[in-house]
Amino acid sequence: MILDNISRALRTQNWLAAGVEFVIVIAGVVIGFQISQIAQNRAEERQVEELLGLIAVEMESNLETIEDYSADTERHIRQLVALRGAMAAYSEQTDTEQLNFLMTQAVSIPSRVLVMDTTALDQLNDASMRRHIRGSQVERAIGEWRDALSGLRGNESGLQAFGDIDWSARYPALSFEAVSAAFPSPGIAEPVPTRFETDWAALSQNPDLAGRLAAMTSLLEYTRVSAGRLESSTSHLIDALRAGAD
Repeated sequence: MILDNISRALRTQNWLAAGVEFVIVIAGVVIGFQISQIAQNRAEERQVEELLGLIAVEMESNLETIEDYSADTERHIRQLVALRGAMAAYSEQTDTEQLNFLMTQAVSIPSRVLVMDTTALDQLNDASMRRHIRGSQVERAIGEWRDALSGLRGNESGLQAFGDIDWSARYPALSFEAVSAAFPSPGIAEPVPTRFETDWAALSQNPDLAGRLAAMTSLLEYTRVSAGRLESSTSHLIDALRAGAD
């Protein structure tokens, strides 16, 4: 109808009418686009609100995982301290079964990694989603959480570097059983050799092993601090997400 009016106005050289009709067409297109954009924004806002709720649930589960991880870190620190103390004070009366157990725990430490669920959080990497939380408390809390997790990962990388060595080759006095018992069985049906017995008298005098265990203890201490920071930032993020949903 409008196009017919414009065509008629042009044929009759009614420029004013043609101009008015053209403006109406442009205004209609602009208004239609704005209405479509508003509808899209509202749909994205609803999607982000739902996503933030999912992230809150995800973080509550992660918080429990972090608490368990922190408890394991504390336990490993105590075990390393006990191992180093027993080795430093080694004598014929020392309980070698306990030393064997503590060493298997020490060997397994480098392989431990905190497993986090970030399925919902990763969806916020989309630029159209991020713009809806830009400058908000939630965005700041997410940034703090990512920084805290990055710090913990750095400590884990340091610990994993200790797992890149062959413990039984580096420390011949350490029994094969003490090393192999620290890792899950690969499912190979082979009898575990029994001819290697740990020479704790020799290990207790090994400065390389003593230094390695001391460095692992220090890294675990840093890991404990990092885990505490991550636990705090996770709680803060949950609070920010809940406040944003209200």
